[in-house]
Amino acid sequence: MATGFYCQRARGLPSGDGMFLLLDADTGVPACCWKKHGYLTDFRTAAAVALTLKYLAPKDTHEALLVGAGALARLTARAMVAQMPLARLTLWNRTRERAEGLARSSVKPSKPASPRRSNQPSATTG
Repeated sequence: MATGFYCQRARGLPSGDGMFLLLDADTGVPACCWKKHGYLTDFRTAAAVALTLKYLAPKDTHEALLVGAGALARLTARAMVAQMPLARLTLWNRTRERAEGLARSSVKPSKPASPRRSNQPSATTG
């Protein structure tokens, strides 16, 4: 079960929460319950981005644009860098400070991430 209560940020809480319930395959009896606080959903989404890049992106892609610098962005950026031989990862976010914070994190393509802020993000394809 996953939830989305976006007003929670104002309270210092994650906007996404939920839990996983694991049932015994033979009996259907609950075996365990994990509180996930959005992390597993974010991890799954980042993994889906990595799989999409693996199978759909041109193999010679060396630059990428990541839109957004929220909670999911750090995991997504790491998945992108792990999957592709990126020379540059451009980060776009509504607030420059959050893009810069993500750029300073452990996202390490062969060239550093470059934060961008613009009313109209754009990407060039060649």
